[in-house]
Amino acid sequence: LQGRGRVNGDATVIKPKLDSNRAVVISQGINPSYSEIDTYDMAACAIDTAIRNAVAAGASLDKIALLDNFCWCSSNESERLGQLKRAVHACYDTAAAYRTPFISGKDSMFNDFKGYDEKGNSIKISVPPTLLISSLGLIEDVLKIISIDIKFPGDPIYILGETKDELGGSEYFAMNKSIGNNVPKVDGNKNKKLYQSFYKASQKQLISSAISITRGGLGVALVKTALAGKLGLEVSLNNLPGLGIRNDFTL
Repeated sequence: LQGRGRVNGDATVIKPKLDSNRAVVISQGINPSYSEIDTYDMAACAIDTAIRNAVAAGASLDKIALLDNFCWCSSNESERLGQLKRAVHACYDTAAAYRTPFISGKDSMFNDFKGYDEKGNSIKISVPPTLLISSLGLIEDVLKIISIDIKFPGDPIYILGETKDELGGSEYFAMNKSIGNNVPKVDGNKNKKLYQSFYKASQKQLISSAISITRGGLGVALVKTALAGKLGLEVSLNNLPGLGIRNDFTL
């Protein structure tokens, strides 16, 4: 819980040794709704989210490791096995791009229920193909960590990265009883440069607050940082980097 408003952050920082300024940051990424469109992108986004959350808190990309937790349905079925294969390919590609090794993990397969409905008909209910990624990072100076709460009136607000028409599997589409087609695509090489630049700025203490845009999008991220700091925000959606799309899609 961060800021005067006590809002849930996306990462946790702990200092294991009281006589040291070094700290450990822990975060997670999970997007099971993306699996209905593409499990490769689902896995890539989970990794990117777990890493981005840690970086936004002040972690160095050079000192982050990953853990995987697969929660899958029956891999005896060719479709489910194919989905699993795509997710594992994404784990390799994304971790290699960020140079963030997997150090452990676990698998939970065959999360399927077979039974009967109220009319006695046979039914099968399966969990969506789900991958939870946990990130574990090292922070050299705990005094340079960054929380999500905006702190000073008049501070400028920057958005890093591009906004695109990638609302497939989003909370907004689900609210409107839709799935969509386009989930976010992770460009690991491009993001890596951005995260490294962000870290350099954080070490110079140029950033007073930061929040990783995750579930709910830009709109929810702005609300969370405002509530956490108990300060209002004045923003314009004009000239955002990326594709010019509808304001509701942008948010």
